[in-house]
Amino acid sequence: MAPQPQYAPPRPQTAPVQARRQTGTVQRPPTGQYGRPGTGQWVPPSRDNPQVVACPNCGASFKVSQTGRYKCPSCATAFVVDPQFGVELAPATSQLTLAFTPECREGFNLYLGSMCRRAGYSEADYNQLKQGLEQILQGVLQNCYQGRIYESYAVAFLPARRNLQIKFIVAGPTMQGDPRAYFPMAAQIMPDLAMRPHPKGGTVVVMSFRR
Repeated sequence: MAPQPQYAPPRPQTAPVQARRQTGTVQRPPTGQYGRPGTGQWVPPSRDNPQVVACPNCGASFKVSQTGRYKCPSCATAFVVDPQFGVELAPATSQLTLAFTPECREGFNLYLGSMCRRAGYSEADYNQLKQGLEQILQGVLQNCYQGRIYESYAVAFLPARRNLQIKFIVAGPTMQGDPRAYFPMAAQIMPDLAMRPHPKGGTVVVMSFRR
């Protein structure tokens, strides 16, 4: 008679690794509780009313007097003090180098849509922002590159909750003066639109889309 195969006994089921890790999770100190003790309501910091916040990574606490982006002095984690939502981990900056060709324009719009979704914007917000940025790209192409579509520019996105910061770095002649003269539609959509000379030549165009 042929020998019967031997099977190892089944292993007893164990809890998932993630669940075991959760039992040892250290509770981080809450943030935003110091402005109104006992209420748990977030009070944004100001020069007249600074707030104590806690790093979302290591829990170290320190005082801030304005909203914005910070780096924890204890663990060097970047985080954002948002005027509405409190303390959050800072999103990573995404940067692309593109030309002005139709294929690159299409890729730019796809990436813009991804950044808008990450920042929590609707399809209508995306379409409005897309129109404003198309005007910026066209203005840069004509004023800095004289219509040469194979020249390249750099664009950086910093998405946060309901706040998408965008920066263009373009070569060629430095654009000077009021940016509303170059990009009137974009300036209406993003009133903080600004331009400054790049240290190595060219122009830096910065803006924020907030809703």
